[in-house]
Amino acid sequence: MRVCRLEAFLSLSDATLLAIFEACPRIEMVQPTAYDKVKGKVVGSALRKLAKTPAWAPNLQALYLFDQSHKLDACVKVLSAARPRLWIFTGATSGKYDYDEGGDTQTWLGGKIVRIG
Repeated sequence: MRVCRLEAFLSLSDATLLAIFEACPRIEMVQPTAYDKVKGKVVGSALRKLAKTPAWAPNLQALYLFDQSHKLDACVKVLSAARPRLWIFTGATSGKYDYDEGGDTQTWLGGKIVRIG
């Protein structure tokens, strides 16, 4: 599997992400879509583990983590620095779905935020 899109997935957790990274070595994109009023359960342990395990998901190019905890920034920064070509999308969406316009979103690349909005 190269693309993992989980529509209306409200219970994304570190365990879910770890299972995807471990079981899908050719994965290129992980894009769960959630709902802006329900925060996900990702706390960052999966991101730290992925940063330390380059053999997991070596082809990963894009990771979407909208509507998760704001406490993820430190873990996202570590992962982004460890995988400088990985695009990571975070923040809070304003609409019902992650593709709705607006919200407080960030795009990470190379350990830095490269886009806000």
